[in-house]
Amino acid sequence: MAIWLQSLSWALVYAVGQGMVVYATLWLVLKLLPAVAANVKYHICLVALTILPVWFGITWWQEYHVLQQKWVLLQSQPLVWMTGKGDVLITIMQLVSPWMALCYLAGLLAMLFRFSGGMWQLLSLRKLGVMPADEKVNHLLYV
Repeated sequence: MAIWLQSLSWALVYAVGQGMVVYATLWLVLKLLPAVAANVKYHICLVALTILPVWFGITWWQEYHVLQQKWVLLQSQPLVWMTGKGDVLITIMQLVSPWMALCYLAGLLAMLFRFSGGMWQLLSLRKLGVMPADEKVNHLLYV
């Protein structure tokens, strides 16, 4: 299996725990600061959302280099059968990791298409010169 695929799978597994840590920290910060202005809370949440992909990227990078070093080490040594409880987890990860990475990349591609479609619609509306609705129309729609 490709090293980048296996490192992506391990990074996805770690991302679940990382997301829980970020969420718990965000929840605690927002509970400790209930009287803070909404725009400050917005920026705190924006920082939390920025931390998630950055932490994921760093984890993926680290896992890639760790697995690359292990691969070089395994190439230089004779084949030795591993025994122990960790073998089951490694075997399961080897079976599941291509599918995990495939699902992740498919979801990423779907979100990219969705985002691109929204941007295309926005640009076409701007190009056509569509103006916002009148205040009276907005009042009728949202009351």
